[in-house]
Amino acid sequence: MIIDVPFEYSVSGIEPRCRNPSGSTGYDQVRVNIRDIHESDAPVALELLDEDGGPAETFRHFEGGFWIRNSRDEDVDFGKQHIMLMGYWPMRKKLDPGYHENRRNFKAYTQAEAERDNAKAVKGLSLIGILRYNTTSKNLWYMVDNDLQPREPFYQRPDGIIDCAVVDGTIGYREVTKNDINEKRQKTVEYAQSSVIAIDGELWHRAPVPMIYATDKAIHWAFDGTLNGKELSSDRYSYMNDKADMMTVGAYKMAMTEYDTIPDHFPDAIEKQRVKFHIRYIDQAFFEKPDLKPLIVKDIEASMSECDLHRDSASYIHKWLQLRDLVRPVRKSLDSQSEEFLDMAADLMLELDAMAGRNRFPGATMWVNRQVDLGGPSAPENKPHL
Repeated sequence: MIIDVPFEYSVSGIEPRCRNPSGSTGYDQVRVNIRDIHESDAPVALELLDEDGGPAETFRHFEGGFWIRNSRDEDVDFGKQHIMLMGYWPMRKKLDPGYHENRRNFKAYTQAEAERDNAKAVKGLSLIGILRYNTTSKNLWYMVDNDLQPREPFYQRPDGIIDCAVVDGTIGYREVTKNDINEKRQKTVEYAQSSVIAIDGELWHRAPVPMIYATDKAIHWAFDGTLNGKELSSDRYSYMNDKADMMTVGAYKMAMTEYDTIPDHFPDAIEKQRVKFHIRYIDQAFFEKPDLKPLIVKDIEASMSECDLHRDSASYIHKWLQLRDLVRPVRKSLDSQSEEFLDMAADLMLELDAMAGRNRFPGATMWVNRQVDLGGPSAPENKPHL
């Protein structure tokens, strides 16, 4: 399949009646031959629905990795998980000024404004597509305007197709001192051929592994990382932090598994309506069994501060001291402890939960229930990790 892929390039030059160089941005297109793959060679591995039962994402499996649709032509747009896939946090409301902000000039950022900006991000990505977004270096929040129409250099043709205008970045200079158009053209070809395939005429883009992310409030699905391989920043002192919906920070992260087994790991998930997605179809052969050890280690670390001498009963404090005495000698090497040690720690944490009438340690629950069949054979041994 041959497609035209736009790309952004940088130009530096000296304008008329000027001595010092200035910079500008140009846009060009390059024709790329994308591999055509038969759908039988890239079987569907996972189909996810959102909380309301609408389509969320379909994953195919090819060459040891997962692939998602490059864009959305239908009415269903990408979701917040795809905002994170691009390296951004979704937006959330911010009604009160931060510690370092001028209260007199502060302007609240409402939930409606956050939803508007998130809608612009996912609509822009749906229209332009993951491939063109990465090759044109567009800002995710400014790909479309408030009317959800594409911004320059992208535009909608009379036939409804979104296209990118060719913009000559050298215009206006009496002398061009730098032009990286050839370098960017080559990088665009290499990126497109390594990251995109065509299945029955539709472009699919390589994506990280989908995972389950569980917090105290909700259980979501999300990607295991971003397209550039970096984790999203969670610096609480960053400029945009107060407006960032960091839904996955501190979450219990586990491999995707059949929907019916989620209550085995999170007993109150269904009752309290914590699960915010549905699994329509999963081929467990493409997914590893969840690694539960990091989850119980996370709970053990958290349990060390789960005791209040002024509030808790004597029996609770006595049980917590048993856990503390068990953990204290090996706290710096919890990851290397034996299953027998983790069994004892899990039992103590579940007893503490029972005394408190709460479910604070899902990692311990998952560890105790780890003998439950997680729905299928283990992943192929030669399947590489993304």
